[in-house]
Amino acid sequence: MLIGMIFNAGAVVGFAFVPNFAWLIVLRVVEAIGSSLSVVSCLALVARTFPDDGKRTKALSTAYIGYSIGLILGYPLGPVAFALSSLSTPFLILAVVTLLDGAMRLVIIQPDIDRTSSEKIKFTYYFSLIKDPYFVSALLCCFCLYVGGGIFMATGPNWMIETLNAEMWQMGVIMCVSLCFMLIGEVIVGICGTKYRWQFTLAGMWLCVVGMALYPECKMIWVVIAPECLFRLGAGIVICCVGTALSYITDIRHKPGIYGPTFGLLTASNDLGFVLGPILGGVLVDIISFAWLYRAEAMFIFIISLFALSLRNIPERVKLPVTNVDVTGVQITSEPALDEVALNDSALLKPTSDEVALNESVPSEENALAI
Repeated sequence: MLIGMIFNAGAVVGFAFVPNFAWLIVLRVVEAIGSSLSVVSCLALVARTFPDDGKRTKALSTAYIGYSIGLILGYPLGPVAFALSSLSTPFLILAVVTLLDGAMRLVIIQPDIDRTSSEKIKFTYYFSLIKDPYFVSALLCCFCLYVGGGIFMATGPNWMIETLNAEMWQMGVIMCVSLCFMLIGEVIVGICGTKYRWQFTLAGMWLCVVGMALYPECKMIWVVIAPECLFRLGAGIVICCVGTALSYITDIRHKPGIYGPTFGLLTASNDLGFVLGPILGGVLVDIISFAWLYRAEAMFIFIISLFALSLRNIPERVKLPVTNVDVTGVQITSEPALDEVALNDSALLKPTSDEVALNESVPSEENALAI
């Protein structure tokens, strides 16, 4: 988290004094690296601090709510600071906020190196997560929404300006209002907890389907608020549900308490969707038209939404003893081996001694949420 903060602070200060476009690209890459480090480590910290699935759902929803509030405040504050002062002012303000954030992180949690937990994670563990069909199904639900968001970011503003004669402040108002609905979706998931997780995931994706399909039908700029709010509301619900579902899958099917690779893969899949979205949108909008581009994305989200049905009943993995027979005919039971066997009951795996020691080093719940 601290390394990510340093990367972000350096990049933001650089934005204020960037000399040319090449340096702007370099600084943007640096900022992306810092943001990824911060987001993954913070989500993993929150998930590890709240081992109970119900409390963890509320905690992760609170973390996502903070993210949405930052987006809501950033869109209007940036243009206002630029209009009242200069181009460098918004970035300098953001640099000060970033440094204050880093100071609070140092006060709340002391940095340390947990060598016992770091030695457990191998690169092959990522392949174990990727090969899990339930894990991949949850990733796909978020991935397709980020593709849709990327398509809108690449084609939506130009469509609103050329077709609906929109002004910049009107698009800013629409974005702020829609992000408020995204926050509402995250609050809903935090209140309801884990009781209706797969139902909320399915309903959220269908809201995004309706929103994407309604974009081309808008004939006035203010009508765009309706599909945009529907899409953001559904996205907020799905993002929270998927984040908590992945941590739950990690607990019962992989390594309990080890959430870094889990949220690393989630962030990577989201970023991949946000990269593919603008590329596909920019290429296909001239080939199949704006209207059919959004209808095709709506159909794609609907098809992927069916994967949410797999989250209804996620089976566990248990360790089964391996029995061998020696030359004398005597049965010898060796150490348990990991086997992918589905259980119908809800017995959870007991934590190991290393995992208990790992949980003891976790900060308090209040401190984790403050970060």
